[in-house]
Amino acid sequence: MKIERIALTAAAGAEITIPICCADWVMINWIALTLVTDANAANRQPSLNFLQTGKPTIQLPLIQTTYLTASLTQKMFMGRRFPFSAGLTPQWNFTAPLPTPFMFESDVAVISTTANLQAGDVWTAQAEFIRLLEPELEMVAFW
Repeated sequence: MKIERIALTAAAGAEITIPICCADWVMINWIALTLVTDANAANRQPSLNFLQTGKPTIQLPLIQTTYLTASLTQKMFMGRRFPFSAGLTPQWNFTAPLPTPFMFESDVAVISTTANLQAGDVWTAQAEFIRLLEPELEMVAFW
């Protein structure tokens, strides 16, 4: 079992991709995302996709009923063991639970999809995940 953290920044106007690879199984502990929107007036609606080859895509919305507009910094957090309404710290604008355990076989890519993403919008992400080998799965089932 190996716990790892990753931090990334996408190019302006690009979606963010968090590659998680190289294990028999991967369990995602948390993902923290920030979207800084440029001054262009547009209603952005971000979601997060979990992609695995040959498996259905899992899509989780990152905001509930509102859109993100111009010149905002929106911080979003999704994690295991956190209730939907948890205000981890005042800095998080939105929090949501991840299914427990949120596990994937082998490689997985976590990719944002943002309706109306503008050229100056910038995504950043941090994630913590656990790489597991097949024999370690029994230990995690009760963790």
